[in-house]
Amino acid sequence: MSANSKLKLDPLAASFLDEDIAIAKADLDEIAKQIEKLQAKRRAIEWKIQTLGGGSDSGPDKTQPNGTGAAHGAFHNGFRDTIRKVLREAGKGLKTAEVSDLILKSGFQYTAKTNLNVRVNSDLRRLVKSGVVSCRRGLYSINQDKPVVDQMQ
Repeated sequence: MSANSKLKLDPLAASFLDEDIAIAKADLDEIAKQIEKLQAKRRAIEWKIQTLGGGSDSGPDKTQPNGTGAAHGAFHNGFRDTIRKVLREAGKGLKTAEVSDLILKSGFQYTAKTNLNVRVNSDLRRLVKSGVVSCRRGLYSINQDKPVVDQMQ
């Protein structure tokens, strides 16, 4: 054992340390399994909420990222639901700033530290990548033939 040669431990003390290390590794493995199970449960619950219609009008307060009990993913989906709603109601292509203005006019309370236009632009690019939204000449519009559910990122 290399630690034994560096620390000049007697064999009995080294065996106690080896036992402690083995127990700690087993505990970490068990914790990792528990975390994996909990994450799987969380994904299942989020999927269930999404499929049952847990849109932006239901569930916890989605205006606060990681605050007031809202999950981070729920904030993203609530915000993106609002973007989709704004684009759907506009019926024409909108610039990022126009989408931002309409989001605020819709009553969505944006309180995050990130600039709203930056956030809207980022989420619009993600929605374009998923195929839910299209962009032509800087104007974003909803794809009516595409399903509303995009993948959480």
